[in-house]
Amino acid sequence: MYGSYWRHVVVLAAVMAGGGVFAQPPMSVDDAGTMDDGGKKVEAVWRKVGAVRAWEMTAGFSPAQHWEIGVAWDREKDLESHLQDRGALLVVKWVPVQTETGWSVGAFFDLGHRQWRSPATDEKDRYQSMSALGLATYRANGHVVHLNAGVARDTQSDENTVVWGLGYEYELSDTVALLAQYYGEERSSPTRGVGVRWTVADGMKVGVMVDRASGRDRETAVALSWAWEF
Repeated sequence: MYGSYWRHVVVLAAVMAGGGVFAQPPMSVDDAGTMDDGGKKVEAVWRKVGAVRAWEMTAGFSPAQHWEIGVAWDREKDLESHLQDRGALLVVKWVPVQTETGWSVGAFFDLGHRQWRSPATDEKDRYQSMSALGLATYRANGHVVHLNAGVARDTQSDENTVVWGLGYEYELSDTVALLAQYYGEERSSPTRGVGVRWTVADGMKVGVMVDRASGRDRETAVALSWAWEF
């Protein structure tokens, strides 16, 4: 029951984005980049997948050049089965090679704690999760491509799972960017998505992303985001 399609989309999106801490929302595929030394940010994402509603709250800061540290909290609820899932993450991101044009390369690592509960059957479980991903971003003439690849593991399944992601951004203007992403994990159908991000004020952005799986389950996932860097 707990390995359903909606959990795959919501939780895999969190894995790909390091819990939403570092990927530029509303994207789930991360970029190889960090804030300036001393920079801070706060982000919020709301997701809808079928009968499931989910939200994520994140905060991050840069303690030194090329580094970011962040924490995230998320909660999901299935309005039909009333299944509930919540978790927290600690994430560290390191990007030693950063360029305004050409390739940037780095990595991130996360460690999390998750808890799920089914009020209908009184089933519940707690477990730990962790992941490590390599990041690469290529920028040229308003086009931006992101590549993610790594391994995720949790104490519930006690197995290593390969995860990957491909993201694309096109800067229509200084305030509008078109987005596309394609991501997945081994033994599961990949998910594709398109979206838009707007800069509405200095350091503040909002966005929307629509994802759809390519396998047997074809429910549409919608994500709305808000982010503020300062």
